[in-house]
Amino acid sequence: VFRYHQYEPGDYLPAGASLVQITCDPGEAARAPMGRAIVASIGPALQSLARAVPASGRTAAPRPVPRALPREDGERISPEALFDAINAAAPEDAIYVNETTSTVGAFWERIQMRHPGSYYFPASGGLGFGLPAAVGAQLAEERRRVIAVVGDGSANYGITALWTAAQYRIPVVFVILNNGTYGALRGFAAKL
Repeated sequence: VFRYHQYEPGDYLPAGASLVQITCDPGEAARAPMGRAIVASIGPALQSLARAVPASGRTAAPRPVPRALPREDGERISPEALFDAINAAAPEDAIYVNETTSTVGAFWERIQMRHPGSYYFPASGGLGFGLPAAVGAQLAEERRRVIAVVGDGSANYGITALWTAAQYRIPVVFVILNNGTYGALRGFAAKL
């Protein structure tokens, strides 16, 4: 529930909002800074809640239309254009491991995931998750293609996963975005 990367002043929730967290981890429940935490098996708890909520009669909102592609400078491809290309080429049941923290909005806008278990992303800003997590996901899901989309800064923290994938012939697709900077560090500097 509380996936904060760095301190941000202000309230966790807007005025008048309340929070009920369902977790299977008693330690996580004890650490919750606000609201109520219920320790339960998440799947059955959500099924019970879904049965208790009456149908709204509303139709699902249509998927937003992605924004127009930014203008290319001729030398580099924009993250949006890259994600469009990945989305067009990827199998329909692809699994994505995303550790491109500076382009996560564009990723969500442009990559279509159609199956449960199709998305893995690190919580709370821990770096080095992407490459090794993709190797593990591919080992766990042999019948589905795993595509790791990782920033160059994040890749530095788990680069040995490339050796593991090559050595053991694990067919992960790795895409490392090179923006020529350590985006998280630049983001922190802007907050000072």
